Amino acid sequence: MVQIPVFRFLHGSVNQIWHFNFGYEFKDGKVSGARRCIWDVDSDRQAHCSTADQWNETAEIAQKRRMAPVCLQCLFSAQSTLGTNVPNEIISRLEASPQSI
Repeated sequence: MVQIPVFRFLHGSVNQIWHFNFGYEFKDGKVSGARRCIWDVDSDRQAHCSTADQWNETAEIAQKRRMAPVCLQCLFSAQSTLGTNVPNEIISRLEASPQSI
């Protein structure tokens, strides 16, 4: 069974990409096309709380489901914006994964 923090991160990553590409309704109109800092905060919080086993499970699922590029985009954004610490081994595993379909 997938651990809850792993599922949250994977779901959040897909959600970020979806909303970046297709936007979402907010107050009087549609917001689209720009990254939101709150997304980086979400990724940072998940990264900060993740155990080694959870990182490994995240990488494994991302590789199997061809989600590695999506996860990398979210992790790199959080690193750039907030200095999020992501284990180098996880980055390497995700970078070595096949591209998403």
